[in-house]
Amino acid sequence: MNKEDLDLVSEFLKHTKINVLNTRVFKTDDTHYLITVGSVMTEGSKKDVEFKGKLFDVEYGEFSEYLDDTCYYLQRALPYAANENQKTMLEKYIEHYKTGSIEVHKDSQRSWIKDKGPVVETNMGWIETYVDPTNERGYYESWVAIVDKPKSEKFQNLVKQSEIIIPQLPWPKHMEKDSFLAPDFTTLDILCFACTGCPLGINIPNYDDIRETEGFKNVFLNNSFGSYVLGQMQFATEEQSKILVE
Repeated sequence: MNKEDLDLVSEFLKHTKINVLNTRVFKTDDTHYLITVGSVMTEGSKKDVEFKGKLFDVEYGEFSEYLDDTCYYLQRALPYAANENQKTMLEKYIEHYKTGSIEVHKDSQRSWIKDKGPVVETNMGWIETYVDPTNERGYYESWVAIVDKPKSEKFQNLVKQSEIIIPQLPWPKHMEKDSFLAPDFTTLDILCFACTGCPLGINIPNYDDIRETEGFKNVFLNNSFGSYVLGQMQFATEEQSKILVE
C-alpha cells in the first residue's frame, strides 16, 4: 500500500463513520481493500462497498477469540470494583470489546479519569498510534498497577503548585492551553504491561475532546526502567547519547 491507498482508506472510514483506531487494512488487489475491526461480534460487516471507484470489505470480529476471553475476565472483575466509576469503566470496556465501538471506549476513559486516587490502577485498549504510517491506528496495550501512595502524594503536591510553575517554563504563554485542567498525577508499580514495551510514564486518554474539556491522568511507572542503546538516540549529540547509555 502506498500513501494514496492510505489516504483513500482514511477517507472511506470517515465517510462511513467507522473510527480508524481499532482497524487494520489490507489491499487485496488494485481495486479492492479489506478493513478489519477488533471486536467480538460481527454485526456491521459489509462486502463490496463502492467508494470513489474502489471496493471495500469491512469485517468486524477480528481478534474475537482473545477479546471474548478478555470480556469473560472483566465480567468476573466487576464484583470487586471499588466504586461506581470503576464499575462503569469495566462495563464500558466489555461493551467496547464486544461491539468494536470507539465511542464506547471513550466513555470508559471518562469513567477512568473520574476515578481519583485508586489503590489498583488499570487501563486498556487500542491507545497509542506511534507505529502506524498515518499515525491514526492504535496498537493494543493493557496494564494493571498498584499505586505507590507516598510518592503519589509528592506528585499531587507538584500538581497543586502547577499554576505557579507553568508560567515560569521557557516558552511563550500562547503555547499553553487557554485553561489548565489539573491532572491526577500518581506513581504506579506495574504488575503487568501487555504490550511491545513498557514506558516510563503515561499521559492518557489521547482523545483530545476528553483531555481538553474533561481531564486526563499522568502516571509515572515506578518500576519501569528505560533501556538505551547507543546509536538509537534522537536529537542528542554523541556525547549526550553516551551519558544516556551509561
